[in-house]
Amino acid sequence: MTELDAKLTEAIAKHADKKDVVLFLGVDARYKVPEAAVKAIKVLEKAGVEFTVLAEEPTSGAQLEYLISAANETKEQMAACADVLNGFAKVVVYDPQDAKVFKREYKEWGVNLEAETVTFTTYLAELLAEGKLVATNSGKEVTYQDPFQLARDLGEIEEPRKVVSAFATLKEMLCNGKDTMWAGNILMKEWMNDVMDRVASDRIRNAKGVGADTIVTASVSEYAALCAVEQSDVQIITLEDLILA
Repeated sequence: MTELDAKLTEAIAKHADKKDVVLFLGVDARYKVPEAAVKAIKVLEKAGVEFTVLAEEPTSGAQLEYLISAANETKEQMAACADVLNGFAKVVVYDPQDAKVFKREYKEWGVNLEAETVTFTTYLAELLAEGKLVATNSGKEVTYQDPFQLARDLGEIEEPRKVVSAFATLKEMLCNGKDTMWAGNILMKEWMNDVMDRVASDRIRNAKGVGADTIVTASVSEYAALCAVEQSDVQIITLEDLILA
């Protein structure tokens, strides 16, 4: 896929000027779930943040890292991405898959990413703490789906919960935090469609098991997988949906 959605292109164009902060959307958000990418941009706008979004965003190498690991092609993608991002002071990483490779594999494989990297969820928690993102708690009961890249690989568990709890009432699933259960993956769905549907269906069943009727996601892949399941009992929303509502 090479063409961006028209609404996303319009949203990106509003943030073409170079700022200290760049929002890194990732290829899954840009090409597979562009509506989520647009909402991520709107959330930062809501907080009054000055930031850049790249019209020509390089791939982080996350997909190749998953498929073929530390091959030359993967490292070349990563190095090219780092060269672009090093022109900024801070990189806010929207997709947990990209955040994981930026924070772990780049360091392990000697890819020089000098810019400060922060996950989108941690950045939102910081904006809340600083009073830049103002929250109104609706009282709506929701459950949060921990992306394994954040909870297991990066140990980020409390930050997204601070955000969710600021806007709604959090009801935990039995398997959460580092014990989270996977809810699907866009890339794997290309060749394991039935398996990804079963994984997502199981996670929806977990939510229903604690009486939750809304799952809040922080992963593009898991959001797409959960939304692909045909069911009407549990609403699937992104963290951005919760904030913008």
